Amino acid sequence: MESIIPVLLVVGGLIYKIYQNYQEEMEKARKRQQNLPKKTTPKTVVATPRTSTAKRRETTAPAHPTPQPVYDRQLGRPKPTKIVRKPVEMPEKMVLEQEVPVEVTRLRAQKAKQKLAHKMELVNVADALPEQQQAHFDLRQAVIHAAILERPYAD
Repeated sequence: MESIIPVLLVVGGLIYKIYQNYQEEMEKARKRQQNLPKKTTPKTVVATPRTSTAKRRETTAPAHPTPQPVYDRQLGRPKPTKIVRKPVEMPEKMVLEQEVPVEVTRLRAQKAKQKLAHKMELVNVADALPEQQQAHFDLRQAVIHAAILERPYAD
């Protein structure tokens, strides 16, 4: 029970920190939205009939824009026509120009096996490794050299 309380406090702290960061991001987003200029929609000008007797040319655009024509048929590439292929009759057995007798194929397989057997000959480990030369070892001389190397320096 005592070990659960610190764990719960840590988890609660993490959740609070995440919530606080979320709040800050939302405030930043609101500030960005306020700084953006608002889009204003253009107001349509309605032409009113003039009652003046002077002849003036109206320069205002018509109230309703002309609608774009709607086409029923879509133009583009013509649809491809389906190609009908005739089924080709396949012979039951493919006839080779030169049929090889069974004996020849059997002999070829045997020769291939023999070549592989020659390549994979077993070699004794002792024969494969080079012979080690016996070096002469003098124990007395080795002890003398070790003593010379380990003696203290005299300055």
